Amino acid sequence: MIQFSRNTQGHKCDTSAFSRAKTKDVRRVHGMIAGYAPTALRNLPVLAKRLGVRAVFIKDESTRFGLKAFKGLGGIYAMYRMICEALELDPEAATLDRLRTSPYAAIVRPSTAAAARRSRPRTQSRSCATARR
Repeated sequence: MIQFSRNTQGHKCDTSAFSRAKTKDVRRVHGMIAGYAPTALRNLPVLAKRLGVRAVFIKDESTRFGLKAFKGLGGIYAMYRMICEALELDPEAATLDRLRTSPYAAIVRPSTAAAARRSRPRTQSRSCATARR
């Protein structure tokens, strides 16, 4: 059984990162990536029946850019925003094609991005991301 509980701590969540405008911008950037496609949803009828609900669907990220994870998309978007900021470009007007051409290509091509996860118990897992030019 799935249970939901009310936030009794009084903490407010900052949801500004999930606005319609932000979502539209993220989708725009991801749509510029060769091979991008929306995530497939897989139906889990046996689990739905076991839980006593009409349907259960999961996002299948197993084919996402060969990474088998959705996190690559967040990294791509974060790097895009960082590069636009470093080049003083409007990220909502720039394109990946523009970043691949002169004079930006000479700056962007040598960039390296890396992400790592330290091995910790699940309750304490943390991710870190670094970027250098």
